[in-house]
Amino acid sequence: MNDYLTNQDIILELAKRLKDYRLLARMSQKEFAENSGVSQATVGHFEQGLQQNITLSNFISMLRSIGM
Repeated sequence: MNDYLTNQDIILELAKRLKDYRLLARMSQKEFAENSGVSQATVGHFEQGLQQNITLSNFISMLRSIGM
């Protein structure tokens, strides 16, 4: 059995978890984007798995905006 996760698998899992945390914080994508300083398009594309080359800085900003 191969338990190896590709980089894409890991990024998609991070995006899913970030979206779950955003929803638990009861924030819309718009509020989340405004609080983190990241564009709403970036948030939406990341959560949908369309943008997988998000910067580490943007990812950290999004985490901080939900208290992570």
